[in-house]
Amino acid sequence: MEQSGTQSGTKESPMKRLVAGSVIYGLGNVANKLVTLLLLPIFTTYLTPEDYGVVSMLTVVGGFTASIFALGLSSSIGILYFDTREPRQRQRIIWNAAIVLFASAMIMALAGLILATPLSRIFLNDAGYAEHTKIALATAAAGVAGIPWQLRLQFEERPVAFVIVSALGLVATTAASLWFVVMLDRGAIGALTGSLVGQLVGTVLLLIAAADKPPLDQNFNFAGRLIYHGLPFIPSFGFIFLLQNWVRWPLEWHHGLDDVGIYSVGANIGVALGLFVNAFLSAWTPFALSYAGREDEAAAVLGRITLYYVAGFGFLTCLFFLYAAPVVQWFTQPTFARAAEVVGLSAVGQFLSGLFMMMLPPLYFAKRVQVVVVTQAIATTVVIGCGELVVPRFGIHGAAISVVLGFLVLVVIQWVVMNRLPVVKIRYDFRRAGFLMLLFGVVAAVSFSIDFASLGLGLLLAIGVTIGTGAVVFLQICRLEEILLVIKRTPWLLQNK
Repeated sequence: MEQSGTQSGTKESPMKRLVAGSVIYGLGNVANKLVTLLLLPIFTTYLTPEDYGVVSMLTVVGGFTASIFALGLSSSIGILYFDTREPRQRQRIIWNAAIVLFASAMIMALAGLILATPLSRIFLNDAGYAEHTKIALATAAAGVAGIPWQLRLQFEERPVAFVIVSALGLVATTAASLWFVVMLDRGAIGALTGSLVGQLVGTVLLLIAAADKPPLDQNFNFAGRLIYHGLPFIPSFGFIFLLQNWVRWPLEWHHGLDDVGIYSVGANIGVALGLFVNAFLSAWTPFALSYAGREDEAAAVLGRITLYYVAGFGFLTCLFFLYAAPVVQWFTQPTFARAAEVVGLSAVGQFLSGLFMMMLPPLYFAKRVQVVVVTQAIATTVVIGCGELVVPRFGIHGAAISVVLGFLVLVVIQWVVMNRLPVVKIRYDFRRAGFLMLLFGVVAAVSFSIDFASLGLGLLLAIGVTIGTGAVVFLQICRLEEILLVIKRTPWLLQNK
């Protein structure tokens, strides 16, 4: 079982593993987001835009703090794990990481208890949110403790176990959130408490599903190496987090927590695409790293899959533009109606983030991943600059546009850097990918002209654009000879001909 994620039996089996893993991870994530979406009418009734703003800001603070206290081990674990094929060595790597991160999580939670008041004053300009801050940091700390076990399930290609654990954590989060927000009417602090309960349950379940008995000769030989390889990633994770979330601060400073809350609802709906992207990346990481030592084969295979990513996830991104208005109308209260204006742009950021991650395997092969820090620093600077220039004037629109520009700069600069480094050169199909990108841009522009004042007519137009776009994407990805081959191998089509 340990080696199944690193070896391939036939040329077809790696692709089947990738698709199967992506589908299973995706189903789990879709269920997660579907429940969240279905609960929006309830939560937007009991939570004000300001409540959403508080929850959003503190979730960002917790996530940023977690990126520091995780010590970069979410990347260094993979580097050391796939550097050996010896099961006992891999077991020691996971246990060393688990002990290090548990200690780090305890320190993080303790720091949250001690520094909650000043942190609340710094990030929310109000010391009255100290209790909220304690809960948000405790939630993030629980997530840090679960990192090694989550990665172990992914590396061993056990997506079913991972999805079951995630689903049970979702049930706990949903039940606790409904209890605290609806039954007890605790507002923002109730939503944060529900997340804490769900994260604690999820971490415990990950431990049960992934942990085995520590090796009898357990030592800390790998702890130093894990930290050594992980620390350079801390700035990287910090930059990515700022890329996604920095704009909330200038939005709060210039427009208030209400606008942060509205932006957060729209961004969270757009982030639904990120669930699909992350599901794919969860399967992609062990799949791509399994080509270490087979770089010539990797150049062709990874390039082809990148084209499929652009086609599939680009098409999904278009749907977020086309159907944002009716979704927000159906699932939120009227005070959140403006959230629809940032849904599509938020999805674009998720699409570009995934594309960036798909460019990194050659750097993993060459053990030169640290170079991405410079690229991320430049992109983060762009986001901060745009945030200061356009958010004061354009509000939530400026915030969403700033994030998209930041990730676009990230992808472009990383591609330029990769071409200058002595690493494996992935063979990308720029002609077809470029055409698809242009098509998706046109569809996004067209979506803004669809008027959903007449809901039926608006949906009819959106469905028409969806079908047309899907047909063009299919014809671009599937060459004519491939389509004819499928027809030839489908007896019932020939019988009906």
